Amino acid sequence: MNHMVLYGRAYDNEFKVENVKYKENFSKEMGKKPKYDLKEAKIYKTMKDAHNMASEVKYKADLKKLHKPVTDMSESLIMNHVLSTSQLASAYQYKKQYEKSKGHYHVVPDNLEQVHLREASELQSHKEYRKDLEEGVKGKGLTALEETPDMLRAKNATQILNEIKYKESIGKGTPIPDLPEVKRVKETQKHISSKQEEPLVNL
Repeated sequence: MNHMVLYGRAYDNEFKVENVKYKENFSKEMGKKPKYDLKEAKIYKTMKDAHNMASEVKYKADLKKLHKPVTDMSESLIMNHVLSTSQLASAYQYKKQYEKSKGHYHVVPDNLEQVHLREASELQSHKEYRKDLEEGVKGKGLTALEETPDMLRAKNATQILNEIKYKESIGKGTPIPDLPEVKRVKETQKHISSKQEEPLVNL
């Protein structure tokens, strides 16, 4: 019996020690992030994926209910007939309205701001025209006549005559002394021209 009492006390002491250790660990870990995070658990991820799949299936089912396909052939034929009839009716109404309004124009009068802007634009363009006229024509005399084709021809002919007279007044120019390089160039030219004439002579 003594043995049993000792065993019971040992058991109680062990229980108390474990309880004290548990409380110490609990107070140490309090406020810290738990080591086991539920969001990282595999079962949580599996449940989340299953929920997402179920909501997607439900969404597709709701969408199919909204856009119910026509399964009955007679129903689709009636729908086509109704659609074509409504298109014909709207085309008829459009043509009727067009025939009624043909030849009638609806002119919207300009508001005051548009009238003011138009007048300001006309005044500005008139002012620019007057400025161009004064700068371009006044004080130039007959220079505006140079633009005619006859005047241009006369001007070109005068320039050509002046160039001819200038060349005549210069004469042949100053002769180049017969330097060795000049002689060599002349001989080369003669040789080339004689080579070019040979095939013509042989023909």
